[in-house]
Amino acid sequence: MPVFAVRTARGPHWDHARGLREQALWDEHGAFADSLVAKGVIILGGPVDSDDPKWLGDSTGHWDGKTLVVDTINNDHRTWLDKAGLPHSDEMKVTERLSLGDGGKVLTDAITIDDPKTYTAPWTTTVKFRREPGTELKENVCVRDHRM
Repeated sequence: MPVFAVRTARGPHWDHARGLREQALWDEHGAFADSLVAKGVIILGGPVDSDDPKWLGDSTGHWDGKTLVVDTINNDHRTWLDKAGLPHSDEMKVTERLSLGDGGKVLTDAITIDDPKTYTAPWTTTVKFRREPGTELKENVCVRDHRM
């Protein structure tokens, strides 16, 4: 399967007074995104087009069987890996392997941190998310200088 990365950015007609789903042409945008997903396009923050660090890095993804593998590089060294302040350097590479289990009820995210400047060897942690019937996912916007 080919690997694609689509750069996501707000267009020139973004209305800061409106929510995401209230933007002009939202339905058309949603239909276009759905068509990309149907073709196997993985929508991430890429493509990797420079060596400039990004707050959350540059991500690209590909399918390995039924597992989505996401590689992230160009992370800004000023960010932390967790709320306790676990550090990393600008050479960190994060590899996430996301897969569904238990009949689609559990999403497993195996996260490998490879940062030779900060750690003596790569290490992996696993996070599991269980689907809860009747639970609504809320939109989370986290961008620099975002004003609600």
